[in-house]
Amino acid sequence: MTQKIHIARPHGNMPIKLVVDAHSATATRLPDLLIAHKCVKAVKRRLKSTYYDTATHDLRANRISLRVRKVGKSWRQRIKIAAAGKSGRIVEDRLATATPDVDAISDAHVRKQVRKVIAGAPLEAAFITDVRRTTHVLSDSKGSRVKVALDDAVVKTASNSHTFTDLKLVLKDGQIGALVDVATALIAKTTPLAPQHTSNEELGYHLLLNQPNANLKPAKMVPGRIAKTDTSIDGLRILATAMTQQILHNWSVVLRGTDPEGAHQLRVGLRQLRTMLRAFRPVIDSAEMRALEQDLKRLGRVVGTLRDLDVLGSDIVAPVAVPSQLQGGHDRVARAVAARRDGQRETVRQTLAAPHLQALQVRLALLPQQLGAAQNQPNDGPSPKHIKSLARRALNKSWRGAMDLGKRIDALTIPERHELRKRLKGLRYTLDAFGPLYPKRTTQRFIRDLKQLQEVFGYLNDATLAEQLFDLKPADVDDAAFHQAIGHITGYHAAQSTTTWYQAKQFWRDLVAAKRPWG
Repeated sequence: MTQKIHIARPHGNMPIKLVVDAHSATATRLPDLLIAHKCVKAVKRRLKSTYYDTATHDLRANRISLRVRKVGKSWRQRIKIAAAGKSGRIVEDRLATATPDVDAISDAHVRKQVRKVIAGAPLEAAFITDVRRTTHVLSDSKGSRVKVALDDAVVKTASNSHTFTDLKLVLKDGQIGALVDVATALIAKTTPLAPQHTSNEELGYHLLLNQPNANLKPAKMVPGRIAKTDTSIDGLRILATAMTQQILHNWSVVLRGTDPEGAHQLRVGLRQLRTMLRAFRPVIDSAEMRALEQDLKRLGRVVGTLRDLDVLGSDIVAPVAVPSQLQGGHDRVARAVAARRDGQRETVRQTLAAPHLQALQVRLALLPQQLGAAQNQPNDGPSPKHIKSLARRALNKSWRGAMDLGKRIDALTIPERHELRKRLKGLRYTLDAFGPLYPKRTTQRFIRDLKQLQEVFGYLNDATLAEQLFDLKPADVDDAAFHQAIGHITGYHAAQSTTTWYQAKQFWRDLVAAKRPWG
């Protein structure tokens, strides 16, 4: 099962949060970093907040948070309403006491919304976050300033608690490169250290609901909803925010969990982001962005080796029924695939935890902010102010790439079929991103036809994985049933592929005949 990550529109200088291992020496190594920067004297604060909700957690269900925090000698109540594809809303008001007060919400619209959600139910203290923060402001020779906040924190419910340490980095003034430099320096000095998008509030609810592994559920990407009024750069930042957070979440799932969907969603996220970076080249093309594309491609290959073994076991070996005399051999084939998959999972985890890939995580976390600085406008490209023009150009290019092969579909070789599958996948990712710019019904119909074609091509690609079974070695070299089971499995999928290919050709013709949303 997967969850969905909802992303708000990026705005301002968004912080990057780095989670620190409980046994890390970051706190003692931080001064080493400060030596290379002009540093304002550290400021220490204690931030203790109580989060409230109804007994049935109605606020959380509606993506609303309500917290009360003491600031100086007064109390502050903060309401935060999140919204996918929008900037959401935050309202903060003074209170006379520590007791939450819906009537004190100064924004009439927010006050009405909160009243409607809680429907008269009393608010209860759900959990407390107690943060001891040490803040440094660093400046470099170019005048850029970065705020570095080291938090030693504890989240507490009535019956449980969780202690953790993290770093928050925010660019206060200057160039985004300064933030990259600070984050990269921290990665070099401290390991493990990686971006984290789970808020203290989310940690509190996970603790309250006894869901310690909630962050290990693979997540699908919900594209940030772009609008016709967005500039190209704003549109890309919205999409990149959703994509990078989905990638970083599933990166953690693969590192710490065993759900095979994690590797699949990570690979999908990497491909989606590469597709978007290519689509937006007319406005952000640079050596740095192209290098990032290559890094994502290499990482996708690493993760792909694990995903292929997951598919080999679950979709190629497991579904095939074999004669009873071969059942023992079939079971041993399945165990051999599982053993190879488990070994590859450990290899992939070691790769993902490598320092150079921790640095890549930081680059991904900062990408939405970097994109504004990467903007350029070539003379022969669409204006950065016209996202629909850029979308049409990207979709036409992707469609032409598929048509170049599809028009010869009856004569395609096996490698060409594989290439057509990849081009259709790129078309799907591009349309998923730009879909909100076009009529909803036409877009949904085209995606439906495209999806059924992708599913057929997906099976044809997966069926070729059966050939890997011939590389497996049985424990007993004389295990005839083992080899016969492999022959049975590969023969089955070879026959299925022949039938399925006829379907693919018909689905392709249906897609060509369909109305294209972008014209």
